[in-house]
Amino acid sequence: MKKIIFFLIVLFAVKFPLSSVKDLKLYYHLKKGNNEYKKGKFDSSLSNYMKAQGVAPENPIVSFDIGNAMYKKGKFEKAREIFENILNRNRDLPEDLKENIFYNLGNCYYKLKNYEKALNYYKKALLINGKDENARKNYELTLKKLKKNNKNMNKNKNKENKKKNKDNKKNNSKNNKKKNNKKKKSEKNKKNDKKKNNKRENENKNKKTSGKRKGERKLKPREGSKVLNGLKESEKKMLQKLIKEKFKNIKKSKKDW
Repeated sequence: MKKIIFFLIVLFAVKFPLSSVKDLKLYYHLKKGNNEYKKGKFDSSLSNYMKAQGVAPENPIVSFDIGNAMYKKGKFEKAREIFENILNRNRDLPEDLKENIFYNLGNCYYKLKNYEKALNYYKKALLINGKDENARKNYELTLKKLKKNNKNMNKNKNKENKKKNKDNKKNNSKNNKKKNNKKKKSEKNKKNDKKKNNKRENENKNKKTSGKRKGERKLKPREGSKVLNGLKESEKKMLQKLIKEKFKNIKKSKKDW
């Protein structure tokens, strides 16, 4: 994170002349906080910055230092909130301070994995100071990260779509199989019903024809007449034969006259 100690001292000398005890306290806490910050003692530096803010609550430099300490302590969301509040509450910030706030916001958003916003704030910092190599390097790094992230997102999206299509295909296959099984069952039931109906009809036909002898048929009128005449001739011949046999067996008697 960027520290602007020299700028801080100059700004205080111009805008906040050390003409009172209050100003002396503010200067003391800020200087002590900066020294602790350089040593990496961020809890101690934050404590001193908070004391300085108690002396000058509206001072943007104090808020900026508090944001830096919060970032170093890993409280990226809190640091982001502090830096954005400085921009919202102060319309006429010096360009150097504004550039540092944009840069630090880019770092906060990068840590929060919001690469689009990080890229946007690095770009704002570069628009103020195009020679800022740290901002340029971070901008390029974030751009690569964003492209890679988008590529992975598209890849995951394609995987999800493939899985979804596969599941839909599987479900459709199951549904079609169920429909086909239902259709086959329906067709089978129809065939069975048809067989039963045919069997019932055959049984009814057999009942109607059960009184007739096998092979029996009706004679036509002409055929009946021939059969009757044939029977009559046969009876005549039979009768004549019987008469002949009868007279043949009778003994002739002698004449007695």
